[in-house]
Amino acid sequence: MALSAFANTVILLMTGCFLMVIGGGLIAVFKRVIHNVISQQVVLTNGSVSFEAWLDPPVPILLQFYLFDVMNKDEIVKGEKPVLRQIGPYAYREVRTKQELIFHKNDTLSYKEPKTYVFDPDKSTGSEDDTITSVNLLFVTVVDALDRLAPGWIKKLGGEYVVDKLLGLLGNHVFTKQKVGDVIWGKPNLVLELIHDILKTFHIDVAIPEEVGLFAGQNGTDDGLYTVYTGTGGKLDNLNIINKWNGESSLPYWNGTLCNMINGTDGTLYHPFVDKSETLYLFSTDICRSIYVTYDSDQTNYGIQLYRFVPPLEVFANHTENPVNKGYCRPDCLGAGVLDITPCKGAPVIISQPHFYQAAPYYINAIQGMHPNKEEHETFVDVEPNTGAVMNAAKRLQINIHLKNISDVTELAKIPPTIFPVAWVNETAKIDEATADKFTHEVMLPILATTIVQYALMALGFLLILVGIVYASKKRVCHRKQAGYQSINGEVKEEDSVSPVNT
Repeated sequence: MALSAFANTVILLMTGCFLMVIGGGLIAVFKRVIHNVISQQVVLTNGSVSFEAWLDPPVPILLQFYLFDVMNKDEIVKGEKPVLRQIGPYAYREVRTKQELIFHKNDTLSYKEPKTYVFDPDKSTGSEDDTITSVNLLFVTVVDALDRLAPGWIKKLGGEYVVDKLLGLLGNHVFTKQKVGDVIWGKPNLVLELIHDILKTFHIDVAIPEEVGLFAGQNGTDDGLYTVYTGTGGKLDNLNIINKWNGESSLPYWNGTLCNMINGTDGTLYHPFVDKSETLYLFSTDICRSIYVTYDSDQTNYGIQLYRFVPPLEVFANHTENPVNKGYCRPDCLGAGVLDITPCKGAPVIISQPHFYQAAPYYINAIQGMHPNKEEHETFVDVEPNTGAVMNAAKRLQINIHLKNISDVTELAKIPPTIFPVAWVNETAKIDEATADKFTHEVMLPILATTIVQYALMALGFLLILVGIVYASKKRVCHRKQAGYQSINGEVKEEDSVSPVNT
């Protein structure tokens, strides 16, 4: 019996150890298998899962405009503090289509991506025909172009009187009533062509845009030719990273090599197996530069675990706090949280986060009606770490106009230099339930199943070892009890045999 118990114990312990070793070994094996499968499916090649989703993004994209209605236009031109009221959103469904695809031999892929915006009344608070009092973008753009590109233009035109007459063609007011749709998309204006002809007669050759609006000329057009790495050829970590934009590997707008670098992806897809400790880079033509984001928090979307990355403070810090940002001084250095993209856009546009979130306090305090907060105004990307796919994102930017004090222009003579908010945009992309379910079944469940198998084998092995130990201990206790019982019985029999002799 003792031999049989010993054999059973050995079998239980050996089987348990075997299962634990197998379970532990499968962790590495399954991890490698999962890594290989995901690596094959995320590369941008014909037939891969990522390529199909990249070509035709299943994630619905919504573009929302929040505009600032000027409440005291007459007082502002007298030098008083602006009072603004936010209205909106005015929402548009954004449709993207990748075109002109060309695969190159160096594991890169070129494409253009026209974007079309369709007004969505159900997600808007009003119509494009709503009227607001806003910055006269025609007036400000023309004055800025003359001030930047034609020094001495006022004298060349014959003085303040002629200037006022000329600018009168543009309404002669810094602030005017306009339709929401015109503020956003602009509209053709024959006056602009007339002004261009007048300026040429005075030997002032300055390019005047055909139409002026926050997103003028951007509906139905692309933002350039992208060349990105496909992730093939052993370059998986470079997946979707931009190699060139418009045929160039750097930008022409800023001072210094670092600021002109085109870093990262377009923010829609990263390499697989993203770690929280990483710094992710992205390039945006909306702000004419690259930025980076770092881990902020864990998020869950339809049961899918995501890592949220956000721009840290130093990205938009002033040049004294982040010396690298001195390269963005064009020509003057602005305070924290704002970026002058005039060299890129050809208009006096200053970009910030909405309501000057994370900007220097004096920008916020200079405008009545600014209420910055993290939840509504922060840009973020939520990345699924296994595949590198962005499942939820929000790009939030405020478009400001740099109002300059120009003494010979009546409407600008008393206005202090001001970073003046016109609108902010919230471009969001979030997977819907159907896409999340498909991703869960095709990606997450197989990973979960392999994990369950691994730990189930290890748990069963541990249980068998525990049972073996308990079984051996119990047998040992029983054996001791039996030995003790036999010892006691032996003493009793000995006493009984001696008793008659004594009697």
